[in-house]
Amino acid sequence: MQHLITNGEQGVGYTYYFFADPDSDYEIRLKLGYTEKTEEELIIGAGIFPKS
Repeated sequence: MQHLITNGEQGVGYTYYFFADPDSDYEIRLKLGYTEKTEEELIIGAGIFPKS
């Protein structure tokens, strides 16, 4: 998840990574994450699992 933080620190970015999907009994799946730095030095993010 360091890539997500690094992208946020640089302003904005997308990263693919593997994560336990709670909707599929915590099966490890590919996930797309997005992070963005706000004006207050806070990094926000969101992510989606591709449709299987």
